[in-house]
Amino acid sequence: MKSTLIASLSDLRQTDARRIGNKAAMLGELMQRKMNVPNGFIILQKANRQEILEAFDDLGSSRVAVRSSAPGEDGMKKSHAGQFMTVLNVRRPTLMSAIKKVRVSGPRMSVIVQTMIQPTYAGVAFSKNPVTNNKNEIIIEAVRGLGESLVSGKKTPRRYIVSGGNHTGTPLWIARLATLTKKLEKQFGYPVDIEWALAKNQLYILQLRPVTT
Repeated sequence: MKSTLIASLSDLRQTDARRIGNKAAMLGELMQRKMNVPNGFIILQKANRQEILEAFDDLGSSRVAVRSSAPGEDGMKKSHAGQFMTVLNVRRPTLMSAIKKVRVSGPRMSVIVQTMIQPTYAGVAFSKNPVTNNKNEIIIEAVRGLGESLVSGKKTPRRYIVSGGNHTGTPLWIARLATLTKKLEKQFGYPVDIEWALAKNQLYILQLRPVTT
């Protein structure tokens, strides 16, 4: 992937946020830290069709998720969660139209293209309670299937509260997710809000941002 207008997520760092947006920069940072993130690439605004399709082919996935990454999105003050366009299960023939939809959903928009995960469960997790600010409570919300139905409000999630590291009575994967969420909080130095997916007993991180109130 030689284009300066397209970059592999694995080549990005948190310090790239001003250029490509917080979401893409954080995904790259997570990959640098050996976290399980779906493979993908970032498209800057002036990349052409041929470059994009070549990057798609290099990814080796028949379906992808096309997502936004804008300056100011998922920052310390505001998350903008769910405000910009995401297009899921995109195949090669409709890739360019999906990218266009995401680009026009906000100003100065870079676009993320990632291997599509088909999860058993997906949702969000907070390393502290975002309502009460209780730092000893990890809040996990989960729905069956794709997490977009939770973010968009189409499904009511199952909520788990893991308090004081006590995982008693929770499924094993919830315990693993709670542990991972606290690990990420420790690594980044602030309470985190993550979007996650569980597929074939593997946990994937789809997004990480600070907890905002």
